[in-house]
Amino acid sequence: MKKSIVKVGYAPINWSVEESKYTYGAIKWFESEKSGGREFEATPRGESYEVYANGKLVMAGSENDGYDITLQLLDLVDDVDKEWFGNDVDSDKKGVAEYSEGKEFPKFALIIVYTQTDGTYLTEYYYQVQAAERPKISGKTSEGKFEAAFLDTTLKALPREHDEPAKRLVRYSHKTSSMPTAVVDPTAVV
Repeated sequence: MKKSIVKVGYAPINWSVEESKYTYGAIKWFESEKSGGREFEATPRGESYEVYANGKLVMAGSENDGYDITLQLLDLVDDVDKEWFGNDVDSDKKGVAEYSEGKEFPKFALIIVYTQTDGTYLTEYYYQVQAAERPKISGKTSEGKFEAAFLDTTLKALPREHDEPAKRLVRYSHKTSSMPTAVVDPTAVV
């Protein structure tokens, strides 16, 4: 049984036209004290259907269009500003520039690792994720006590666009005895 989120990270995704395969860059783990993951929710996307015959339900199912994801982080770090939202990061000036031109958000793999009651790790991979909207910016004054403000991000985990239509990978989860060091792709040919 899941106990707690212990790591949240992401990895760049690349589609090689020449090799007709996906590759993933190194996992970039959020440092807990800078931008660790606090809460995560993935809500299925896709139409449900039911078929009745002779007044009884004989078949039910759902199309898998991926997930709507809400991920709460401690804060937004420069890498996320650039690699999730496509913003220009100026490391020298310690600034981030947002421009008004419309553009597609970058794609990446999202990795969530939980500890479990049996001492193992449960790792969930979402393979083609994009920000669904820019993060909300807010703030308020302190009223005598410290009240932390957190960053809520809204993401979309979509079926991988270059997979076979009947086998478009969205999500994979597995148990391990150690933290993952690379993105696991269950469709990769070894």
